[in-house]
Amino acid sequence: MNKEGILKHREVFNAWLDGAEIQFGGDPWCDVHENNPSWNPYKMYRVKPQPTTVTRWVNVNDDGPDWVLYDTETYADFNARPDRITCVPVEITWTEEEGLDDA
Repeated sequence: MNKEGILKHREVFNAWLDGAEIQFGGDPWCDVHENNPSWNPYKMYRVKPQPTTVTRWVNVNDDGPDWVLYDTETYADFNARPDRITCVPVEITWTEEEGLDDA
């Protein structure tokens, strides 16, 4: 271990001590081999982002879904068209920065 690297990355180091998975690099971010960082002061480290899942609601009408995502079923009900057949929950899962580029 490198004391200078640990001090530079203290916040990430403390998360690692608590069991967090660590990545290094930045463009792209790469998983640390066996989650055992070298704490090189010349590298960038971060806690590996964890997937986030949310549930949203979609009204389905005679002509298909209206593709508006509502935070709650009640809000979807409030905005339903008269020809609505049903309202269905949709789970969306993503990880920070997934599918995004710096372009």
